[in-house]
Amino acid sequence: MQKTPSDQLREEKSREEKSLNLLERKQNAISKKENKKNLINRTKDYIDDTLTAYDYYKQMNNTAKKLVNTFGKNVGAGNGIDDYYHPLLQCVLAQKGNNHAQNGIELGYWKEVWDYYRKKGKMPEQEIYKDSFKDLQNNRYGSNLGKNNPDKDCRNLLEDRRTPNMKKLGIR
Repeated sequence: MQKTPSDQLREEKSREEKSLNLLERKQNAISKKENKKNLINRTKDYIDDTLTAYDYYKQMNNTAKKLVNTFGKNVGAGNGIDDYYHPLLQCVLAQKGNNHAQNGIELGYWKEVWDYYRKKGKMPEQEIYKDSFKDLQNNRYGSNLGKNNPDKDCRNLLEDRRTPNMKKLGIR
């Protein structure tokens, strides 16, 4: 029995739909693999950026200890170092790319949440908020500085943020 033109057209359309479904399934499989790969890479970057942030946090604490040991306690020896180290970290991360810049900003917010609970009850809340706001502004400043100066040394870009005591001891 010979097929009518409409039967032939239906069969052709059915073959095309099957081909499109197969192609769609292949594209979905590729997309899922790419999403998984992207998620793995993004997670690795986040962990790497967290470790970098922790290294800078330790550097800042070591600087504070050096300044206090050299210039004495309760004389403001370590005052202002946040204004250098917050933007320094963010600048370095932003120079690594947009995902790293975003990670840095997120980590900065988490650090301020941690600071709030660490300081709560030990100092007035308004003082905690004021300090956190300043730190978050410094984070934004450093991130923008790194994005706008991808090939410059962040320590040089932030030279004006070093405290007089840091300069006396040659701390960068």
